[in-house]
Amino acid sequence: MEYESLIIDALLEAGAKPVSGEELAGRLGISRTAVWKHIRALQREGYHIEVLRGRGYALKGLSSRPLEREVRRGLSTRRFGKRVIYYERVGSTNDVARELARQGAEEGTVVIAGEQTRGRGRLDRSWESPEGGVFLSLIVRPHIPPAAISRLSLLAGLAAAKAAESFSGVPIGLKWPNDLMVDDRKVGGVLCEMEGEAERVDFAIVGIGIDANCDVSVDIPTTSLKKEAGAAVDITGLIREVLRVFENLYEGFLRGAADFLEDYKERSQTLGKDVKILQPKREIAGKAVDIDGEGALVLRLRDGSYERVLSGDCIHLR
Repeated sequence: MEYESLIIDALLEAGAKPVSGEELAGRLGISRTAVWKHIRALQREGYHIEVLRGRGYALKGLSSRPLEREVRRGLSTRRFGKRVIYYERVGSTNDVARELARQGAEEGTVVIAGEQTRGRGRLDRSWESPEGGVFLSLIVRPHIPPAAISRLSLLAGLAAAKAAESFSGVPIGLKWPNDLMVDDRKVGGVLCEMEGEAERVDFAIVGIGIDANCDVSVDIPTTSLKKEAGAAVDITGLIREVLRVFENLYEGFLRGAADFLEDYKERSQTLGKDVKILQPKREIAGKAVDIDGEGALVLRLRDGSYERVLSGDCIHLR
């Protein structure tokens, strides 16, 4: 894979000018036959490389897949993206990231998939993840108590919303806890899972899914950034933006800053609405009046009392 990255770098440096197989072989210290094999591998990865008989190779276009080398190219983050793992097709990026974390993978590791076959959302619901979306999971190792994970989940939703909006120009709202919405249509979401002990988090997996260039059918109306913006979205560029925005917010989170909650509230489509919260063993109905410092949704119930809700599926009634 290192040779293939060096070949892409050489072709990019040359611009429209072709680079001969002999020159590439000399740079890399390999045979021309080996260069050809690497060129073929790059073409299979989606790179548009033109073979010019007697002149060499010219790069006409980068791969549209969020490959490791393309995600890392121009990535400005310090913590997230130091290690990027790409799968063309995988069951669940959260499952892969969890196993890597259990094996000691460092914080900032990113697992990306072109397609998921067993993607899931809250309450273990199936989440369709066809080609054309952003499907990634981040490994984080914050020194926080488990109760603080609710705030981390909101932060991840805010980061995904800000990144998707800034990159596509489509206004993105948030339905508590972390559904990305365009008006009443879902365009993405976050699934945050953790492992640890009673007093501390060992690691958390932050799974982010955004319907960039694909529409999926779930239990509520959905849309895509492509449909809303009227043009296809560069998935690799969007992933870079998600990592950049998440890192900026996460650094503040580690310092104890909670100002991101005000930004979250400004994007909230839930506050001020009558809602119903579905939990495994109960339902709670009330008016959403606040989101507190721990990320809990504060409901005013019909009898005038208040109740804090830290988890559950939120349904907007009106």
